Amino acid sequence: MLFVSYYITKIIVQGTPCTPDDPMSAESMDVQDKSWTPTKKTSVMKFLEKGSDVPSVISKALIQTILEQHALPWYSMHGISHWARVFENGCQLAQLTGAKIEVVQLFAVFHDSKCEHDARDFKHGQHGADYAATLRGTLFNLSDEDFDLLYTACAHHTDSLTQGDITVQTCWDADRLDLGRVGIRPNPNYLCTNAAKEADMISWANQRAIENFIPKWVHKKWGYSKKAAQKKRFLNGRGASRHAFPRRAWERGIN
Repeated sequence: MLFVSYYITKIIVQGTPCTPDDPMSAESMDVQDKSWTPTKKTSVMKFLEKGSDVPSVISKALIQTILEQHALPWYSMHGISHWARVFENGCQLAQLTGAKIEVVQLFAVFHDSKCEHDARDFKHGQHGADYAATLRGTLFNLSDEDFDLLYTACAHHTDSLTQGDITVQTCWDADRLDLGRVGIRPNPNYLCTNAAKEADMISWANQRAIENFIPKWVHKKWGYSKKAAQKKRFLNGRGASRHAFPRRAWERGIN
């Protein structure tokens, strides 16, 4: 058990630690993430308690189209409950980092949209990015510049990276803050932005992940319910657990 605990601790968190030699090391990221610098007068927890009332770009038509083609059960490690928490994590972070909120929100629903197995689908990020390209212009709109950010964030979210545009970094942090769903507490050394590294932010997101928290708005705004999931056969099979992940999956930083 000690070996397992040590092993998981070593590989828990997505990403690679930055070093002063990196072109976007911790020092350079501090410059990018200018919008959030903790002070005695600020409190992440107070900010989080206020909630986020940022308008959503995710329409019911878009989410329903994605869900109809999603292979995993709603309660899986890469299912809609995870997407919703990543959505909220991202909205909170974007207000602090200055990331492009539309990109962050779309990342939440596309990054795992083509995941077909909770443990062994190493290319699902790339497939999700390609899928987003097929729906662009019909179910959502983004400029070429913003779509490039979305594509990059989705395609590389399992590649253990910490470098990139602040919007891409915010997307990755929103996802990594939900590692608690597989029994892992996010390590700030492997997060990208100052806002995500805050202890209160990690604790807030981690507790929700552990509880498999599903925001109430999911039922209304995304038109989603367990009954609808059953009708679409999203409840066939068992829910995934962290014990279902083989060692190789942990090593690859699946998220």
